[in-house]
Amino acid sequence: MTLSEYEELTSPKYWVHFFRLQRSRATRTILEWLDMKDGESLLDIGCREARLMQFFRFSGVKYVGTDSSEVAVSIANQRFPNSARLASAERLPFPAKSFDKVVMCHVIEHLENPDRAMSEVRRVLKDDGLFVLSYPNRYYFLYLLGLVKQDKPHRHKFSSFQKWDGFRVLRKRIFSPLHDGIPLSNVPLLRETLYNVVL
Repeated sequence: MTLSEYEELTSPKYWVHFFRLQRSRATRTILEWLDMKDGESLLDIGCREARLMQFFRFSGVKYVGTDSSEVAVSIANQRFPNSARLASAERLPFPAKSFDKVVMCHVIEHLENPDRAMSEVRRVLKDDGLFVLSYPNRYYFLYLLGLVKQDKPHRHKFSSFQKWDGFRVLRKRIFSPLHDGIPLSNVPLLRETLYNVVL
């Protein structure tokens, strides 16, 4: 199965088209916040086809991706040999304190047990490590009106008010699907309904 065939199966065309610009802005922010240095280790949970690996392939970053899809892991390893492992976010096959940084993008809302996954992140992350998490904002008005369907069913819904035990929030950002420069992100009630992706 090719990468394009895999994307066709996992993400309807309207979803890919609607969120492409938004996701690219989010990706830029994720990379900026991770601020990976040569020699640091990064765990990408739910890596799909190891999309973040392309930014580190010629660096000294030690990248490891995991995904619960055999197809995704196969494609990731075709693109970047030995970059990905088949594993659940709720049961990571790594020793404690293995990684300097961990990233999980649009995965947690699909998991059966998000709290277990967050415990696993805490376990494999070094004491001074950094974790970057992103997920859809449950109060986004197109979701509330049923005008946009999800690419895969969401088991859980979160918002920018979400707090996670054992983690201290250093930065938070909510992305508009229209234009990142819209100043409404400073207006709490409008921000909760007009902005979609939470980091």
